[in-house]
Amino acid sequence: MLIYVNGDSQTDGIGLGDSSVFPEYPGNMMNINWDIINPWASLRAHLTESRDLADTLKQENRKRCWATHLGNLYSAEVINEAVGGSTMFGILTRTIHDIDNLIKKNKIPDLVLIGLTTEERIPIINDRPNIHDDSDWIHTLHPMSIDHADPVHQKYAKEYWISNTDEAILTFFLYQCLHIKHYVNAKLGIDPIFLHTSPYFYKNFKIINYTNIHLLREAWDLLKFNDVHEQKSFFNVAHQDGFTACAHFVEPGHIRYAKYVAEEILKI
Repeated sequence: MLIYVNGDSQTDGIGLGDSSVFPEYPGNMMNINWDIINPWASLRAHLTESRDLADTLKQENRKRCWATHLGNLYSAEVINEAVGGSTMFGILTRTIHDIDNLIKKNKIPDLVLIGLTTEERIPIINDRPNIHDDSDWIHTLHPMSIDHADPVHQKYAKEYWISNTDEAILTFFLYQCLHIKHYVNAKLGIDPIFLHTSPYFYKNFKIINYTNIHLLREAWDLLKFNDVHEQKSFFNVAHQDGFTACAHFVEPGHIRYAKYVAEEILKI
């Protein structure tokens, strides 16, 4: 079995390899402590400016993330192309890029799992693409990281968040998910399985219940996102095991989530 996976930091396994790669690692937490999170995130970003160290960290993260543990449960090969901080548009473009390449290599995924991210993340074209990765041309702006963006992108992002309603932002998000669904079905003859890896997905259900926009409800229904809403979120499954120093889930939480996906969603 071949499983293709994409998503954001929850699927990328961010934080899982920190303790084995960095002597400076401050330790895991049972409760989120922002006095630890912000300094550690800044220090780690500085340390991983080295390409070799960044690659090593990525490998360590991937060894421990839920997708790898899921593959172990099925003795399956897992191709995990998630990237921390991704927008839904970034997940869409990488999925198209990756599956096209896999088909050319005659490696046909049996399952496609897509971890959902938050809808307010905005895609920004990367004008300095990574020469080692030709899928790395979409970066992200997020309300929590806006201060690190250049002034032009800051202005664009702030105007986007101010001028668009929650319904409009959710519509853009859902149509990107629909694009993933139709692309995967057209190429592989299967539907992708969307997973409740975004901690804020529940609020979208409230928007859908109160909206008068027909196309928004239609997109939600076509995606069968009521079923995703009924899933246990990654947070609800994994948070009881604690957090890494960057406030992501520790490996026992990833193991717990992999078992949940296997038993309750895939039911293979």
